[in-house]
Amino acid sequence: MKIVKGITNILLILFIMLDLLALTFTRVIKQEIKPTTIRKVVTKIDYGDEIDKIIDENLNFSDITKEALNFMGLNEKTLNRVSTSEATKDFLGIYVANATSYLLGSDEEIKITKDDLKNLINKNIPIIEEDMPSWAKDFIDKNQTSIDKYIDQNGDEIISFLPQPKDVLKDVKKEDIVIYEDVTLEDVTTTITKITSPKTFSALVVCGFIALAILIIINFKAKKWAKYVFIISLTYTIIILFAKFIIMPIISSISKNIAEVKDVIPYLLSSINSVLWICLIVSIIVSITSILFYKINFNKKEAAL
Repeated sequence: MKIVKGITNILLILFIMLDLLALTFTRVIKQEIKPTTIRKVVTKIDYGDEIDKIIDENLNFSDITKEALNFMGLNEKTLNRVSTSEATKDFLGIYVANATSYLLGSDEEIKITKDDLKNLINKNIPIIEEDMPSWAKDFIDKNQTSIDKYIDQNGDEIISFLPQPKDVLKDVKKEDIVIYEDVTLEDVTTTITKITSPKTFSALVVCGFIALAILIIINFKAKKWAKYVFIISLTYTIIILFAKFIIMPIISSISKNIAEVKDVIPYLLSSINSVLWICLIVSIIVSITSILFYKINFNKKEAAL
């Protein structure tokens, strides 16, 4: 009987550990696909070819920008500098983030504000002015304040005319967009949606609580359940510490030598860090509480004997 109980305890402890790690993984993935995280990444990298092509074809930002700059007598070189400026990438990053969020089946999105419009215009003006004729420079300098006032008064209306990602991408066939070899965007979005869905999260929580309840019940009289909870939380804490202070620095160090991701990885690791910190704090509290509970009850039992 003791052997069966011992094996059951081991299996329950392993199951709860795996369940906790799965929960942590789903939270990390959920954090990584938030529009705010995607936007930060987008401003530091060239957009993905497929998504960039879809957005460019439907939003026609380049054509609009080109027409405006040509009207002011600017050349193709200036257009390229404006198109790749931090301000432009930051603004388009909102669209890429919202588009990615939509393609992943999420309702989360970043709202475009008047400040976003001002930032797009004001930060690109110095770039534009480098090649502008004198009359155009004078015009902009004289009307700089007026531009901001106009956005304050009419910004909401301007924003309302901008197309929404769900309208732009509603006819996109994700199964036709190949991400890598035979893996399509449909495969990726389906997998991520399942991993981060509320149903998956609820199932992991419920299964974890059931396993924990069984562990407590079969060890309730001996008060050993608190010791097992301590073992689980301590092991989980060690794994999180290992991931945070060993694995993540190694990834960060390696990424510095890879030009394509050296500016991206820090943002991704930063968002993962926020999740790991929460997990770490909770697991430490549970570890301390459980071992204290076990020690107090163990001492009472020893005193009774």
